[in-house]
This record gives sequence, structure tokens and C-alpha cells, in this order.
Amino acid sequence: MEITGAIILGSADRASGAAFAAIDPATGQKIGPDFHEAGAADVADAAALADEAFAAFGESDLDTRARFLEAIAEEIANIGDALIERAIRESGLPRARLEGERERGERLEPLLRAAIHRLGAGFDTCVDHRLSQRCVDAGRRPR
Repeated sequence: MEITGAIILGSADRASGAAFAAIDPATGQKIGPDFHEAGAADVADAAALADEAFAAFGESDLDTRARFLEAIAEEIANIGDALIERAIRESGLPRARLEGERERGERLEPLLRAAIHRLGAGFDTCVDHRLSQRCVDAGRRPR
């Protein structure tokens, strides 16, 4: 896992604007590389990409959605111990806690996949009770 400090937008890396360093809480030492702050243009570009992805993902079939979750879990697992080592340095949390978090995520993926297949068309269900009228107005069924 290579950390460059760049902002990742879609498939592009950007490294501009002010930068800051992560700090190892155990030593107070800076951990490189420096990370670059996102500016207004970066945020606008990220929002536009998210909007595009939301539309495409929303039209995808359930199996595609489930495979997407599997790919995320697989990529996290592929990072291996480097993820845990970096998280220890940045957070000061113990290895067992961080490994437990990673394992919980790995166990969650098959459950999410099963839920996606079981729910089927239930993705149009609105769960936020405070917005139930807005759900009805949008043609979704409040729960």
C-alpha cells in the first residue's frame, strides 16, 4: 500500500494546495508523506463524480451491487498488514482492536451481499420517519 498524500478523485490523483502531516500519537513525530488539502474545486469535482456514480449505481442490478461490495472487501484484505501498521501509527490504537475492525468489515460483506439479494426492490423504501412525507412525495414507501 503506497500512501502518496494526494487527493484521489475518480481515477486521478491531485496534489495541490496546503499540506499537513499525520502525527504519531505515541512519539509526536510526523508521519510522511504530507497530505494535501482539498480546495473548493476539488470538492465540486468530487461531488460531480459522486452524482454520476450514484446515477449509474442506482440503475445497476443487485448482483452488480453485491459484486461491488465484494471487491471493496477484497481490496481491503489485499492491503494486508500494511493497513494495520499505518492505522496503529496514526491512531495509537492497539493492533488487536484494528485487526478486529478489519475482520468485522470482512464478515459484514457477505451479510450485505445476502441482504441486497433478499431486499430486491426494497431499495426504494424510505426509513427516515422524519422525512416520511417527502418519501411519499418522491413515490417511495415510508416505513
